[in-house]
Amino acid sequence: MVFALGYDLLIAVGGPDLAFGVMAAVMVAVATASALLLWRSQVEIGHLSSAAHTANPLAHRRAVLWRLWAAYGTGAAAGLMAIGHAAPIAAAAGAPASLAVTAVMVIALGNGLGSFAAGRVSDTWPARRLLVSLPAASVAALIGLIAVSGVTATIICLALVGFFYGATKAAYPVATMAYVGVSLSARACGRIFIAWGLAGLGAPWLAGVVFDTNGSYTPALILAAVAALASVALAASLPAPERE
Repeated sequence: MVFALGYDLLIAVGGPDLAFGVMAAVMVAVATASALLLWRSQVEIGHLSSAAHTANPLAHRRAVLWRLWAAYGTGAAAGLMAIGHAAPIAAAAGAPASLAVTAVMVIALGNGLGSFAAGRVSDTWPARRLLVSLPAASVAALIGLIAVSGVTATIICLALVGFFYGATKAAYPVATMAYVGVSLSARACGRIFIAWGLAGLGAPWLAGVVFDTNGSYTPALILAAVAALASVALAASLPAPERE
């Protein structure tokens, strides 16, 4: 939320080049600080059970992992198609430049609150139910974003999209652990989160192409809702985890 304001100011002062340069410097500083803290902590990372050292310990769960991978990728893509264009979506609804930046900040807030809420709910809800419920709620938020008019309603719907996107990010590591166990969860999550990376590369770009073609965000948001529905179907096809 804070950096959204900072980058808006940097763009106003020196244009996108200055904003991206400062962003790169911040990334380097954060990475350096993280490396130093890990080094100073002297924590040893990577002690796994003997099952994790076999040639392919996840082979027997390959079908489940592929479905988790696809369900997470489509669910993340649905959120990112809206999140990646939050400011222009708000602007298209009539928001002035200052409120368009507010839309980005509100999505960031929703993202954080969603992650926290999903972490709490995952302690009591079965993993499969959570993985079905979150993209289903995203469908409702995306349909609301299509149906509403006015700046306030649009920003509220964007916040809801951010909330369910953040919740999805928090739910999948927990669900993955339920399917493969603690000792293999890091390896499995590393594979499943590749879907998030691909969604991050492709979904905002695709939404931009659809907007450029149609001159409206409605088709892109419909496509996002379809992606969320695909995530619902994929999650519903999962078997019940053995470790719940």
